Amino acid sequence: MEERKSVLVKLGEDSDLKVDLNLGVISLLVAKESYFQPHICLNEKSGVEVIKKISQNSEKANTEIWINEFAILSFDDIWLNIKFCVSLNEISFPNNMVYLTPRQTGYIVRNLKPESKVIVLEKIKRWYFEEFLVKTKKGFDTISKQFNEGDPFIESDHENRIFDIHGDRKMEVPYTEWTIMGNLLAPSFLFGVTCFDHGDIDGYKRADNFLRALDDHRKGAIDLALGLIKNFKE
Repeated sequence: MEERKSVLVKLGEDSDLKVDLNLGVISLLVAKESYFQPHICLNEKSGVEVIKKISQNSEKANTEIWINEFAILSFDDIWLNIKFCVSLNEISFPNNMVYLTPRQTGYIVRNLKPESKVIVLEKIKRWYFEEFLVKTKKGFDTISKQFNEGDPFIESDHENRIFDIHGDRKMEVPYTEWTIMGNLLAPSFLFGVTCFDHGDIDGYKRADNFLRALDDHRKGAIDLALGLIKNFKE
C-alpha cells in the first residue's frame, strides 16, 4: 500500500505525538480568540461534536489526523494555509470527522511541545515537496494540455479546466458562485448588519444560530415527509 505522506498520526497509533495533537485539538474549546474556538459555521455541527468527544478522553482518543491545504493563488503570490483533518475512531464523513480551519491549525501547531512541533513541521515539509508540489504540477500540466490540444469550451464539470462551463451532470443544480456568495455573506454575519453592531455581537454564534435554524427546518421537513409516507402505507 502506498504511503500517505499527508498523514500525521494514524488510527490505532499509540504515540506521544498523537497525545500532543489531541490535546492541541481540544485546546480550541477554551481558546481566547473566538475564531479559534469550534463553531458550526467553521467546523460543521458534526465536527464540533467530534472535538467535544476527543476532549472526553484526549490522551487515548483514537484519532487519525492528516494534512490538507486551503491554498490561495493571487498573481505571483500563493498562500498554502495548512489545515488539519481529524477523524475519530473511523474515517467516515461527516459523522466522525472535523475539518479544522487554517487559523485553528496554526494555533495548534504553534502551541505544540517543541519536540512535537519539530516532527509535525518535518512531516508537513515532506508532504509539501513530495506530494503537494507533484500533484499541483500535474494539475497545471492538465490545464496547459487543454490550452494546447483540447477544447477550451467543452461543456464538462471535470474536463474543462479553463472556463467554468458546466456539463455532463446527472442532476442539475442552481447556478451559484460559492466563494463569491460566501464572501458577501460573511461580513453581515460576523460584523453585524450595520457598522454600529461591530463588537456588540459574536458573529460566529450568530451564524451558528442561523445554521441551527436551517438544520431544524430540514429535519422538520423530513419528519413530515416520513409521517405522510407512514400514513399512506397504513
